[in-house]
Amino acid sequence: MASSYRFAFDKALADLEAQDPLRVCRNTLARCVPGGYAILFLGRSVRVDLPSRQVLDEVAGRPLPLGTGMLVLHHLAWARDVEPEGNWISLKEVPEGGDLFFPAFKKEVLDALVEAFQYDLSAFRTAALRLGARPLSMGQAGACFQMFPKVPLAVALWGADEELPGSATFLFDRTIHHFAPLETLIGFGYYLAHVLVRAPEVKVPTRRVDPFWE
Repeated sequence: MASSYRFAFDKALADLEAQDPLRVCRNTLARCVPGGYAILFLGRSVRVDLPSRQVLDEVAGRPLPLGTGMLVLHHLAWARDVEPEGNWISLKEVPEGGDLFFPAFKKEVLDALVEAFQYDLSAFRTAALRLGARPLSMGQAGACFQMFPKVPLAVALWGADEELPGSATFLFDRTIHHFAPLETLIGFGYYLAHVLVRAPEVKVPTRRVDPFWE
C-alpha cells in the first residue's frame, strides 16, 4: 500500500513539474519560491520543494504525509483561473460524479463530525477558530474554512437533543470542480474532518491517528 501511495505522490509531482509556474501561481495564488511553490493550506504555509521531491510544512520544516502532500500537489497542478462564487453546493451537486461518492462521504466525514461535536458545539467553534475559520450563519454552529486561497469549505452542525440526534452538512463553493480532480476534492473533506475530530477539545475515545493524513 505504501508503494502505491508513493507512486501516486511521484506522479502528482511530475504533473506539477509539467506546468508553467506563472500559470500555477496565478490560478492558485501560490508563491513561486526557489525550487518550487509556497501556498497557504488550511491556515499554515506549506512549500513544495521539487528538487527534494517533498511537500513541507514551511514553519516546522518537516515533510507532510503522502496523502496530505497529494492534496497540495493536485490542487497546484489542476487549478484553473477561476474565482470562487460564494454559492454553496453539497457533494451530491459536484459535477461528474459527486453524488456517487456521497454515501461513503457521509459515513467517513459527516458522521465523524456528528460523533465528535453533536454534544459540544462550542468545541467545534473553538477547533474551527484554531484553523483560522470564520463563523457562518449556518446550522447551530457553522464555519468557513480556507483549504487553499481559492478553495473555501463550509461545515454546519446541529446538536443532538432529547428527540433527535445531531447532524452535519459539508458544502463546497460551486466552482470547486475547477480546483482539483473529484477524488481530491473529496479528500479535502476527509482531511478537514480528520483534523477537526482530532482537535484537543474533542473528547471522543474512538478518534484515531491516520498516518496517510498526519
